[in-house]
Parts: sequence; structure tokens; C-alpha cells
Amino acid sequence: MALVYLLYLGMLAWLAWHRMGQLWPALVVPASAFVVGTLVRKLIDRPRPYTALGFTPLFPKDKTGQSMPSRHCFSAAAIAAAVLIAGQVVDKPGCVLGLATGSTPLPIYRELIAMSHRGVLDFSKVTTYNLDEYVGLGPDHPCSYRRFMQENLFSQINLPADHIHIPNGLAEDKDEECHNYDAAIAAAGQIDLQLLGLGANGHIGFNEPAAHFTTNSYCVKLSEQTLHDNRRFFDKNAVMPTHALTMGIASIMQAQHIVLVATGLGKADAVRRMIEGPVDPMVPASILQMHRHATILLDADAASQLKK
Repeated sequence: MALVYLLYLGMLAWLAWHRMGQLWPALVVPASAFVVGTLVRKLIDRPRPYTALGFTPLFPKDKTGQSMPSRHCFSAAAIAAAVLIAGQVVDKPGCVLGLATGSTPLPIYRELIAMSHRGVLDFSKVTTYNLDEYVGLGPDHPCSYRRFMQENLFSQINLPADHIHIPNGLAEDKDEECHNYDAAIAAAGQIDLQLLGLGANGHIGFNEPAAHFTTNSYCVKLSEQTLHDNRRFFDKNAVMPTHALTMGIASIMQAQHIVLVATGLGKADAVRRMIEGPVDPMVPASILQMHRHATILLDADAASQLKK
């Protein structure tokens, strides 16, 4: 954590010294995440991990409550993930990015947008493949992942429309759609960097706990846990899809570099089982223990159950 902040302060000093326009977004975006985190934690007011778990913190504190989300960890995780993605784009302008949806990647996407607007990043040669899409939702549906990506990233960067790929939730032949999706990724040379979130039940993409690990992209029946967790993204009276098209575990594992981001106490048990438990298809994210280059970014709450 300290290293992330030192690197961040060094970057700010370098931008200020050279009087570069990127200084302001580099200041404003993390500060915005800090302010939003402050407001949310006051509303939730959860106990801090050292209080809930009964251990003495390394640096004694008198504060209680207002632990979720951790402001500095939340901002640092967003900065770190954005820097990793930005580094991939800079190192390989024609790279292939695997992208995720949900609330976790939003601050990451805001960082990338800020970098793009200031000329730090050029997405004109980048190709993207999203992890999943709800079955039955078209690209214009307010809860489709295609709409989510358009509003929160694609419409605000110079990424060509024909470089964007998301499974077609309206495809009549779902098996063929999944097969073609995997074939397109293979034709692009596989994914250079795959961004992942983590479900409370340990799922990545929409790969739910199961008796065995999935292979290629497929149509999945969403678990009750996932339906419950994602209900908040839909209107109260809206019918929520029960199935989705998702990249399979094998498809995800073929990425050259995987970056998983998890925040909040609600993910702590899944994080523990993912990192310290055995590789188990009932915890799909545990397969990342076998990946040659996986980076896990956590805030203090998400890491609170780890023993090491």
C-alpha cells in the first residue's frame, strides 16, 4: 500500500515539475473516489476489521465504525488497477483487453477516461472483449452490460466501435455465439490483460460454483447468490435475467496477465478461499492460483480474513 502511494506522489511531482495537463485528472479522480468513499462509509457504518475480528492493529487507532469502504485502500486499488491497464496500453498500443462490469471497475474506468482525455492514453488501436452479458437483454437495454460499458467507458475514449466485443445476449443460437466469441478472441491473439471482479460466492465472470471448472465460453444459469447480489442493478419491478453468456474458466486463464480487484467486507470470505484455500471449482476464482501472472488488488476489508 505504501509503495502505491509513494509511486503516486512521485508521479504527481513529475507531472507538476513538467507542468503537464495530466496533473489535474491525476489529482481529481482519486480525490473523488476518496470523497465518495467517505459519504458511503458514513451511511453503512460497518465495524473496522480489527474490531470485528478482535485483534490489535499494527498501528493502534481510536476510531470505530465507518470501515466500509476504506477510503485510502479504495483509492489505491483503483489507481493501481488503472496504472496496470494504462501500462499495458502504452507498452502495446494494439493490445487486447478483457474487461469487466459491475461497481468495482467504475473508479478504474474513470481513471482511464481521465488519462485518455489528457492525451496520456490512446485507445485507437486497442481491442476489447467483455466477460459476459445477460441472456435476453439487447445492447440498448438499461441493464445490459453493453449499455453499461458504453456509458461508463466506451463513449468517453477513442476506442473504435468495431474494436468492441461483447457477447450477444439476444443470439438465438447461444452455443454458436459462445463458440464464435472464443474464436474471435483466439484470432485476435488472445487477451493481453484481463480485468476481473469477484463475486461473493467466488465466481469470476459468471462462472458459478460447480462440480468442475468450465472450459470455453458458455450459457450459464445464474446462482441464487448472484441473482440476489445483482438485483440492486435492476428496477424494483423489472424482470431480471436468470441466464448469461460468459467466458469460461479456460478462456479467462488464457490471458497473459490477469488483474482481479475486490473491495469490501462482503468479499472477504471469497478472497480468503480464493487465495488460501485449495483450488476448488466450488470457488471458481481459486483457479487463479494456477495462473502464471495474476495480480490481486484488495482493500483492507476484502483482505481482513487472510492469515498471511
